[in-house]
Amino acid sequence: MEDHLKRLYQLVDGFRVDSNWKTYVDAFVFGCKIRNLAPRTPNVYAERLGYLARHLEAKRIDIEDVSKQDTQNYLLALIGKVSAETVNGRIRVYRRFFNYLEEEGIWDKPNPTHKIKLIKTEKRIKPVLLPEQIQSALQLLNKRTYEGYCNPSKPSVPKRQLN
Repeated sequence: MEDHLKRLYQLVDGFRVDSNWKTYVDAFVFGCKIRNLAPRTPNVYAERLGYLARHLEAKRIDIEDVSKQDTQNYLLALIGKVSAETVNGRIRVYRRFFNYLEEEGIWDKPNPTHKIKLIKTEKRIKPVLLPEQIQSALQLLNKRTYEGYCNPSKPSVPKRQLN
């Protein structure tokens, strides 16, 4: 069991509020294993669910009583403290968690993540090489040798140029 998953179980075991967190986490982890997710994915989910669990515990809100408003208040409190991508990552995990519980018939209350939208983020444009930069990189290749012609990742320099 991964580190964050262990910590999540320890966290929910120590809650003062009577809670079914462990039941829900068990079901969700089982669902992750059935879907054959990457081994690291349940650990990331557990980390992010731990943040929500700590917040709800601090507010003395039992998971059985969590509302959409509680979830929104938590997410609004994050804005400005962490990046928009981080908030969106947490929204995605919380949606997956509650949607899974709903699909399996484990969660019969209103979904606290229903219709919560992702935060609009800045689109990052990846740097592109200019035609001149591409030409200069191609000129580094020695097309007179087999190795230089066929393996562009290893530019070869003729021996007489090394002196």
